Amino acid sequence: MSWIKKMGEALNLQDRKYGKVFIMYILFVIVMVLTVMNKENMHVDEIWSYTLSNNVGSIMMRFEEGRTYIPAEQMYLQSVAVNDASEQFNFASVWKNQTDDVHPPLYYMLLHIICSLNPGKFSIWYAAAINIVFALLTLYIFRKLMRCFVEDEIVTDISALLFLLSVGVLQNVSFFRMYVMAMFWVTLISYLFVRSLEEEFSWNRTIQICLAAIAGALTHYYCIIYLCATCVIFGICLILLKRWKELLVLIGNMVFAAGMSVKIFPAMLKHMFSGYRGTQTVDNLMKP
Repeated sequence: MSWIKKMGEALNLQDRKYGKVFIMYILFVIVMVLTVMNKENMHVDEIWSYTLSNNVGSIMMRFEEGRTYIPAEQMYLQSVAVNDASEQFNFASVWKNQTDDVHPPLYYMLLHIICSLNPGKFSIWYAAAINIVFALLTLYIFRKLMRCFVEDEIVTDISALLFLLSVGVLQNVSFFRMYVMAMFWVTLISYLFVRSLEEEFSWNRTIQICLAAIAGALTHYYCIIYLCATCVIFGICLILLKRWKELLVLIGNMVFAAGMSVKIFPAMLKHMFSGYRGTQTVDNLMKP
């Protein structure tokens, strides 16, 4: 009967562990919701998130000369909300808006889906929901990444608490742009690369890295810069370890991911090399 007792103790230990993690996630949700609830006003870029996701025919708000908008918010709803059935799930419009703008479309597609489920309405919680979900996913991957370096659960828990209570993270969550999504992809990419150093490349891991790279590239171009830097470091590690086959797999994987990203959203080449935001990024990188 002793083995039954030991099994029961192990199960109780696992229950306490999962209960502790569950409470941590609930705490994170509460803190994020309170942060969003206490948000005052919106930055112009946050309005752009909704406009680029939902405005049909232009990336700008359009005014009719001489017209009186009654109620006054009618004009804003025309730009920031999905107003009728013809605008619901109009992904072609979102795609065109992002082609005409300077960012990739993944975040705006997701926001448009949520707005399409709530036609004729505007709420900061549509964008906040995206941030909250991806912040929770980031915390999940962050804990897994921490366990790659330390086995002590206390250290992992303290690190997770510092993350979820970080002013920077909470400000990011309450800023309705694509940056929380981007944070998730770069954290996931980091975790996948670290795990790949601990074990041989598998097809599953290769596919995971490829998909994360494509998703990151379609979320924000800064993810590409981070990915390039990470690949250089990872490639050097593979060279030092003389894992030549895996180095070739890494190169082929990244070339394929880059090609697929451009294939999916060809406008990214124009954005990065001739758009004002792309040239601005290059200039910033060249500064000492």
